[in-house]
Amino acid sequence: MIGWYVHDHGSGHRRRLEAVASHLDEPVTGMGSGEPAEGVGWLPLPPDAVRAPALGPAVTDPTAGGALHWAPLGEPGMLGRAETVAAWARASGCRLLVVDVSVEMLLLGRLLGLPTVAVLQPGDRSDPAHVLGYATATALLAPWPGSADRGPRSRRGAGSGSRDRRSRTRWTGAFSRFDGRPQQTDRTGCPAGRCAVLVLGRGGHGVRASDVREAASATAAWHWHVAGDLVDDEPVDHAAVVEHGRVPDVWPLLCTADVVVGPCGGGLVADVAAAGTPFLALPQPRPFDEQAALAQMLDRSGLAVVARRWPAARAWPRLLDRLAADPARTARRWRTWADGAGAARAAAVVSGLARAHPPAPWGDSAAALLPVAGPSR
Repeated sequence: MIGWYVHDHGSGHRRRLEAVASHLDEPVTGMGSGEPAEGVGWLPLPPDAVRAPALGPAVTDPTAGGALHWAPLGEPGMLGRAETVAAWARASGCRLLVVDVSVEMLLLGRLLGLPTVAVLQPGDRSDPAHVLGYATATALLAPWPGSADRGPRSRRGAGSGSRDRRSRTRWTGAFSRFDGRPQQTDRTGCPAGRCAVLVLGRGGHGVRASDVREAASATAAWHWHVAGDLVDDEPVDHAAVVEHGRVPDVWPLLCTADVVVGPCGGGLVADVAAAGTPFLALPQPRPFDEQAALAQMLDRSGLAVVARRWPAARAWPRLLDRLAADPARTARRWRTWADGAGAARAAAVVSGLARAHPPAPWGDSAAALLPVAGPSR
């Protein structure tokens, strides 16, 4: 059995598990405190912030003096998570724990005697907690091409860090739940001119209805679709804009768009790469400059145009026309980021490590190893 921890912020972590699961050659159980992943067994974990927000920082000490990211004192959810994972690991004969993403879960896995795989994220991960967590991992899985980690770097870049860390890193290329799915060519949703699709995930953003309305008014030759919720929950109310709300299957919109616009999260970038569509990246504020670093990688690789903030109305026509100028060239470039085999490569890494580590001899026999207290005197 393989365990796979999924962070509950946004949906990209869960989608990665779903993309890899069908390629694994042994059972996998996902776990987390968010929405269950589809197609795998699921172990629900207690939230890790049941009580702590109501307490003062001096009491909870959430970072353990800077050594960790989230380990507040007096938080019952932390104990519940550890108990649940430990009991499951013993009962299932777990061989390997993949962690996407949590330094604390990496450390828990290692302390339980499990080999761990850390799924990497772009950004500056040189803080003590990341250094510690990555140092304990058996392998590091980078869901982007290795070429993106070469060339000029900065602290904001994704760089894999020390030589030891790089030697344990496996670059798979990006992968998406849509890899291998046939392209859809029905453009009935774009009745006139070109089509821009704004995709807004669940991880947080700052796009308002007025922003979309101004962009649509400035681009008379374009038809707009909005997938996801705007931050102010107001209707755009523009004749050239179709608001879909949350879309269970965004693939048709990605395929038929002349340009996709959206935050620079790893999940959306992988989905756009699978569709091969031109992309205007709008990196949103995230811990460790994650989206800014990913946008930097895409810009350096010539895969996207990056706007650090929502563009002014007068800038939109030129931006969209520039992006849509050569769609065939854009699709070819996206293949260098995601060639459709990234999930299979990730599965091969995980399966190979699981085979190399037989399950620990837990179960009833483990109880015999526990010391038995003698009678009190």
